[in-house]
Amino acid sequence: MRIVTEPVAASHEDHMLPLINIVLLLMVFFMLMGSVSAPSAFKTDPPESESFQHADTASTGLALASDGRLAWDRELIRMSDLESHARIWKKRHEGEVLRISADAAAEADLLLEIMEGLRAAGIERVNLLARNSEDE
Repeated sequence: MRIVTEPVAASHEDHMLPLINIVLLLMVFFMLMGSVSAPSAFKTDPPESESFQHADTASTGLALASDGRLAWDRELIRMSDLESHARIWKKRHEGEVLRISADAAAEADLLLEIMEGLRAAGIERVNLLARNSEDE
């Protein structure tokens, strides 16, 4: 007995499957790469520097706005709470360098006061972020 079968026509959807897989992989890739660093609590415009080194932008840190507002890890804090936040950070990040992003228009006296508060809390190493003067 001979059974005759008709050839099955290829579906158009079969050709789209690899394209869909590639698009999904690209979407996942760009989602991961787009979330490398978290945004700050407010925008700061760092001062210029001629001796420029790339900093670890993914690390946690302190931000100082031009109007004197402070943010620790994207959370607004008062100057009176700086030392307690610094002590907690020091316990969690022993041996790490604290990153400070200060606006170029922020008062230098306020930045010095912040650094004295950090020193009183036991933080001895900080990086003050700056932008490369050649980028402009």
